[in-house]
Amino acid sequence: MTAQIPESLLYKGKQHRLITDCLLYVYFSQKELELYFSPGNTALLRGFLGSWEVQSDNKLFLIDLEGQTTAFDHFKYKEKRRELRALHRAKEITPVELQHSLKLAKENCFVEVVLTLEAVFHSNQPVFADWYTGPLVLQSGNQIKYVHLGYESVYEHTTLLKVVNGLVVSEEDVSKRKFPTF
Repeated sequence: MTAQIPESLLYKGKQHRLITDCLLYVYFSQKELELYFSPGNTALLRGFLGSWEVQSDNKLFLIDLEGQTTAFDHFKYKEKRRELRALHRAKEITPVELQHSLKLAKENCFVEVVLTLEAVFHSNQPVFADWYTGPLVLQSGNQIKYVHLGYESVYEHTTLLKVVNGLVVSEEDVSKRKFPTF
């Protein structure tokens, strides 16, 4: 795997590399959104970039989002399925034609989605990340060692934040310590 482009997080007035990928995945899974991320290049396999900020009240906010993905349009599929079943009940198509048509309908219900704050959250304002509970691993300073794999490169400073429902509840400097890859 190619080294990945990290998201960014502004914390205590300083910009950090955010090497925790799962923040938006958690949101998407809670909303039961079927998104299929298509990487623009091998250095951005998740297919999107978020910019984050921990504000003075220790709340984590998503402040910008850009990317592109493919989504399955359930509403469009349900409508097409209803139409096809009505044709089948009216004996206008055979069971075999129904199955074939349903398969084609499903394949045609994928739509391209440009990911922005407006598109995902219906607002251009920063979004409080109350859906996220877990660690945030931040890197800052000069790069000490480059590794052409995921987030394995080493930087001068590594900070571990613990987040509960979007609130930073603890901070630990783990620069001198080895920790498992997230």
